[in-house]
Amino acid sequence: MAKNGRVVQLIKCVRPVIDLSDKSLEYRLWHDKIPNYLASGLADTTENSYYLAFCKYKMFCHENGEQPLPVKKDTLMVYFVKLIESKQSVNPVLMARSAIKHYHLLAQPSLQCPTDSPDVSLLINSFKRKYTKPVCKKLPITVDIVKSLIHLFLGDDILRSYGYQKSVLVWRGVIKTIFKFVTFARFEEAVQLKLSNLKLLPSGDIEVSFPKGKNYQFHEARKVVIAKTGSLYCPVKLILNYTKVLNYKVKDGFFLPSVRLVGTVYVPDPSSAVSYRSSLQQYREMLLAIGEDPALYGEHSDRSGGLSTAANSGQCSWDQMRQHGRWSSDSAPKMYFKPSLKYRKVTSLSLKF
Repeated sequence: MAKNGRVVQLIKCVRPVIDLSDKSLEYRLWHDKIPNYLASGLADTTENSYYLAFCKYKMFCHENGEQPLPVKKDTLMVYFVKLIESKQSVNPVLMARSAIKHYHLLAQPSLQCPTDSPDVSLLINSFKRKYTKPVCKKLPITVDIVKSLIHLFLGDDILRSYGYQKSVLVWRGVIKTIFKFVTFARFEEAVQLKLSNLKLLPSGDIEVSFPKGKNYQFHEARKVVIAKTGSLYCPVKLILNYTKVLNYKVKDGFFLPSVRLVGTVYVPDPSSAVSYRSSLQQYREMLLAIGEDPALYGEHSDRSGGLSTAANSGQCSWDQMRQHGRWSSDSAPKMYFKPSLKYRKVTSLSLKF
């Protein structure tokens, strides 16, 4: 089980030492694997974030003559005050709280963590009241915006089955937006995909298998179907044409590859995915070209735009959209939803004045 070695080592350090001298060799080998499995209990990004946050707390404790574990409430509260006054943001405090609780429970699973005590909760609530800034969410894109991108950047290429005139760089930018819009995908999900993750079904639809998914309670939680519509803007047709534009000479490669300029031709690198920075820069340039303010949109705009369009149509249940977007909770997809005027009027109209 491959896992970040430093995280595993920290878990070994915080776990209670148990005398296994009277146990068999096989028992001891199994016991030695526990930290590896515990380290895999969270997503890699979460585990690494917890590791870094806890290491900062541990350093604070050592500098002030305190032991980091088991957690002492007074030391914890002093550390939180230090964090909030130095960072002027509640987010580092919330991350530290989760990380410290995580490692406290690994070290002392039977001992309640002070992070959940009433006075610590009151302290954090006071931080939120004083330091939380209004959230400025990026706007969701619309179907009209997607169609405008297709028209301006792909032009007559959407009518072709071969002999495409637009560069792979342009195709990648448009397809990324279409793909994230119709699958409710995060950039982190889409950029991990390879062409082998896309399967053309006998029905003519495309089935996408995402390497990771949180909604394990659903059947085939990591698979999403992109429906063939047969229209001029059919996402299946455009995605299939895009794979022809990629024209990989190898068996497999990234769906959204990095692209380099060789002479006057853009060439995709099947072994390397596009970076977030390059993707966002191209996205903003494309939005600006169709007359939209790029400052109002971000990489999540495709995901929220697809969800909002589906929800406002009234044709999908929240369970269907939750599964399609691979969300693990009922509330998560609703955070991405921007109701249309028609949707917002429904309650008022139901009053029958």
